[in-house]
Order: sequence, then C-alpha cells, then structure tokens
Amino acid sequence: DAHDMGSDRLQTLWVLASAREMPEFDFLTPAEVSDILRDAQGIHLPRQRVTAILAKENGTVSRKRVKGKNQYKIMKAGLDLLQPATQSAILVDPENALTHIRKFEEVLASLSGDLRVCDPYVENRTLDLLSECRSARSISLLTANILKESTLRRDLAAYEKGGFPALEIRIASKTVLHDRYILHDEGMLLLGTSLNGFAKKQSFIVPLGPDIAQATGQAFVKVWSASSKFA
Repeated sequence: DAHDMGSDRLQTLWVLASAREMPEFDFLTPAEVSDILRDAQGIHLPRQRVTAILAKENGTVSRKRVKGKNQYKIMKAGLDLLQPATQSAILVDPENALTHIRKFEEVLASLSGDLRVCDPYVENRTLDLLSECRSARSISLLTANILKESTLRRDLAAYEKGGFPALEIRIASKTVLHDRYILHDEGMLLLGTSLNGFAKKQSFIVPLGPDIAQATGQAFVKVWSASSKFA
C-alpha cells in the first residue's frame, strides 16, 4: 500500500515498482508518477518534488531521455528498498558473521539523507562500516568513547580523501549515551551492538518507523548541540 510507505521517496519508488507489471508504463516521467499517486491513491506529491527525488537516485532507477523529457524505471536496488524483508528485524549470528556483515553493508548502502549515528564506542573499525553509506549526503556520529584515538585520526584522514559522505564526530558525556542507532530519511535502525564490534556477538538490527525516528532525532539534536567536536 502506497499509504504505508514512510516517505515521499518510497512512494515514488512504489509507483515505479507497480509500473513494472504494465509494459506500456515501463518507464515513467515524474509527471506520470505524480498523476498516478493522485488519481489511484489519493496522495498529493507534486511533479517538482518527484523530479527532485528521482534526480538524486543512484543505482535504484534507470534513466532515459525521450523527446526532451526524463523517464525512469526502477532497478533491483530500488525494489529491494520496498521489500517487506527490509522492514523485519535481522538476527546477527556470529557463526555466520561474514554473511551478516555483507547483509548489513547492503542495508547501509541503501540509507539516504543526512545520517545521524549514535554509538557510545567508536574506533577506526567504525569507519569501515560508515564508508558503506554511499547514498548518504552526510554523517553525524555521536559517541562517548573514542578508542585507539591515534589510529582513528589516521584512518579518518584517509576517509576524508576517499570521496565518502562528509563525516563529523562529536563526543558527548559518558553518562548520556547508551543505545546504538542510525537515523535516516525513511526511519531508523536500532542496533544491538556498536559498529566496531558488529557480528562478534549475537545481536539484532531492528528497523523502526518515522514516528519514533522523529522523537529520537529531537533527542539526538539536543545532545549533539551540547557535545564537543572531535573531527
């Protein structure tokens, strides 16, 4: 149901996914996407907004230009974002560590927007996973403990030269942070372990919706503004 999609972006991709069942609508213009949402679903999403969303997509849609107009078709990466499985909790089992690391990397690669990451324990290995967030505009990393500081600074310098999303790290009071999570455009991921220890012990990745993400985001901003800058 398009009404269950958590954002304008997912509603746009939902239309392109639905169009795959109709060969005559294999490729759609932003105006056609807007019209389908309005006429078939009663959802108002202006053509200009759809155009802006699709212009930023990378790997999730295919583009072609016909008679001066851009047309779009959804690709597998876009379909994966809409699959019910992506809304389910993932059990991370250390006995299948490599498989779950690869799965988590795929999830991270799909996250869009200005990511806000809360992780009480950060070291250079944290950067290995954050570098997978290729669809993000920027990353704000809030922590309370910096481990292996000299190594982290070395790897952070390499990260900044690697063309990855802009990253800022701030350090909060050790008594403030506990949970680990990632806020993104479509919601939030609740993590059962710090990124530097991912797949070492059994844990969960739990996707949460926009409502709790909004409340968590407000709390994040409050702590972020009171924290000191590391990098």
